[in-house]
Amino acid sequence: MDQFLSDSQETREISEPLQVLILGGSQGATFINNLFRDAAPDLKPMKDRLTIRHQTGQHDLEAVAERYRETGLNAEAVAFIDDMAGALKWCHLVVARSGAATCAELAVAGRPSLLIPFPGAADNHQVHNAAELVEAGAAWVREQKDIDATELVRFLRERIENPEEIANMSGRVQSAAHPKAAANVTQLLEESVRK
Repeated sequence: MDQFLSDSQETREISEPLQVLILGGSQGATFINNLFRDAAPDLKPMKDRLTIRHQTGQHDLEAVAERYRETGLNAEAVAFIDDMAGALKWCHLVVARSGAATCAELAVAGRPSLLIPFPGAADNHQVHNAAELVEAGAAWVREQKDIDATELVRFLRERIENPEEIANMSGRVQSAAHPKAAANVTQLLEESVRK
C-alpha cells in the first residue's frame, strides 16, 4: 500500500477533462465493459470533457477498443494495468467492482468512485464493501440490476458539471483508509503470543 500513499494521496483540483479510470479486476468485468460499450455513442457529445482509461481484461479488449475508436472518444482500452498506483494518481474518478483490495486501494489513494458490486460475490460481500465507502461519503454505488448505459451517461454528465463534488470527496475517501491495518494486526498477534 505504500506506493498508493506516496504516489496518489493528494488533494486533487478537478479541471476538465474529467479523467475516469475503469477497472474490472485483473480479468476485467464483462458487465462493466459492455456498459461502457453501450454508453459510448451517448458519451460522444462529452468527448472534449472526458478522458477514459479502461482496463478491460484480455477477452473484451478489442471489442471495447473498437467501440471507442468508432465513437471518437478520448479513451484508451488496455487488457491490464501494471502500474495501478500511477493509474490512480492520474484519474479523478474510478468506476469499478467493489472487491476488498480495490476498495482498500481507492481509500488509500483518495479516489472517489462509482462502485458496481459483483452480484455473484460470496455472501454479497462486495455490496458490504461498497457500503463502507458510501457511508464515509467516499463513493457512489449502483447495483448491477440498477444501472444501464442511460444511467451511466447521466451519472458522468453530472460529475462533469459538478467537479467540486469529486474534489470534496477526495478528502473523505482517505478517512475510510486503514493503511496500517496489517501492521496493527501483526502487532496485536505478537503481543498476544508474548503474554
